Amino acid sequence: MTFKQTMAAIFNTAEGTYYKWKRENRLIIALLEKYFTQSDLEEFIETSKISKFELLKEQELTRQYVANNYINIFLQRIGSIGDNIHESFLDLYFSVLVYSKNNIQEQTVFKPFSVQKSALLYVSKSNFKYEDLDYEVIPRFEAGVELLDEFECYTNQFLQSCILQDFKPLIQVVKKDERMEEKEKIEAYLHTLLFHVYSYHADKTKEEKRTLLSQIILFVYESHSKKYIPSTDSIINKTEISLNMLLKKDLDLIQKEYDNIIKAIQVYK
Repeated sequence: MTFKQTMAAIFNTAEGTYYKWKRENRLIIALLEKYFTQSDLEEFIETSKISKFELLKEQELTRQYVANNYINIFLQRIGSIGDNIHESFLDLYFSVLVYSKNNIQEQTVFKPFSVQKSALLYVSKSNFKYEDLDYEVIPRFEAGVELLDEFECYTNQFLQSCILQDFKPLIQVVKKDERMEEKEKIEAYLHTLLFHVYSYHADKTKEEKRTLLSQIILFVYESHSKKYIPSTDSIINKTEISLNMLLKKDLDLIQKEYDNIIKAIQVYK
């Protein structure tokens, strides 16, 4: 087909319509010229599909599947990583992720990327220490470490893309996947926020990092609601509420204020 014939078929009009609309600066013309080739349009006329966009759709579905798998590894094996009982594992996990991002060249030792092996590398090169808690009936920290073995190649690949892009791929999935449950969304936002906290405040202790995130979330709630919210002291000093439950208090607001929360984490002193 000639270019005129292609445009005439798309608009179902005379061949000169394209040039007329182009002179009139119609948005439909700008859209077609910016995002479609003549081959794309001819393919659509013949098959009612454009293969490259069908491929993108398949890739997006794959990413949604892997993102959901990543989140559910935590939820199904240990519950939320934000639960207070996982404080030590949380500290190790996000320290490993930040270490992996800051030392990406060293991660090439492991091909493909493996968070479990990166954790071993981090522990061997840092002063990370863990002391067993005598009162624990279930060894929570060990359960968390064992969880890293659940990361197969696709999940590790997705996690690496999250590490390199500040967890934007995970949040993009959350915003698009309407089937995602609330607890899964909470876990996704929690992972993203914690990654930023650990990235921008590596010099702080794990307690200080938790306090930082809690204070910012509480400030968001207090600035948008007149409802009773437990005082900062009762939540942070007595640790009566876990991080995942803190986000659950108003997930819609967390999603709405997400960009501002990230900015607050970055400038927090």
